[in-house]
Amino acid sequence: MPTFRFYAAREDAAALLTFMFGELGCRVFEAYSRYGEALKELSSTDEVLDAFPAAGPSRRFINILLWSPALGPKPTFRRIALAPGPVSGHTYWHMIDGWGLVNLQFGLVSESTLRPSDLKYSSEARARRWEETLASSLGPVDAWDWRAVEMLARRLHYHLGRRLAVRKHGARPVLAGAAALAASGVTLGAA
Repeated sequence: MPTFRFYAAREDAAALLTFMFGELGCRVFEAYSRYGEALKELSSTDEVLDAFPAAGPSRRFINILLWSPALGPKPTFRRIALAPGPVSGHTYWHMIDGWGLVNLQFGLVSESTLRPSDLKYSSEARARRWEETLASSLGPVDAWDWRAVEMLARRLHYHLGRRLAVRKHGARPVLAGAAALAASGVTLGAA
């Protein structure tokens, strides 16, 4: 699975989301719902940031999946039953699946360390290796336009690495907000 790692603060996530909604026309979904709730499609930068609070008891890192009709069929939404006990008061949660979905996860600051963010997507070759196992839940691999999936991922990669990055930490681009955090003493974490 191709993965592109970079460092981004919350304001950097907002800049990338604005690009995704405006120039790329992506539809954005939570990768996983909260326990006991339906999975949400998020239709604006503010809606994404509100769904993933940066602080407080509801804090969670931004983990979204991007889809466009140009990529392939509508994603599959799955309800996952939870075993009794581990998650008090909840019996299910939802996730989204699709061969050609593009995943973005933004790292959080924890213990004065900013974790890296990830841009990930499946390649056609990887999807074909798993097709026999997962075709009943994800449908045929050929239903996806793999050139369009790769083009979307490359545009995001280029925008992150060439337009939003202000420096590098090793091989990883550092976006402006992350650079400001690093200048204030926050460590850019390795993993």
